[in-house]
Amino acid sequence: MEELFKNVSDEELKFLYEQILAGRIEGLRPRCLDEYIRQVKDIFPLSFGEAWRYTEKVFWDEVGKRYFASL
Repeated sequence: MEELFKNVSDEELKFLYEQILAGRIEGLRPRCLDEYIRQVKDIFPLSFGEAWRYTEKVFWDEVGKRYFASL
């Protein structure tokens, strides 16, 4: 599951990033991660909230890897 976002294009990753930040500003949960959260829930016996937190952590890890790899 650590590779949940590995095959996501840079453009899609940027879109997800923008949606997550916009959701934080608006105080809403970004729905753009729902398909990834479902993938996590299909594999692990987690609540939706736990799967959301895990998915978001994996997302930020992937963003960090890609960003710092290009420096």
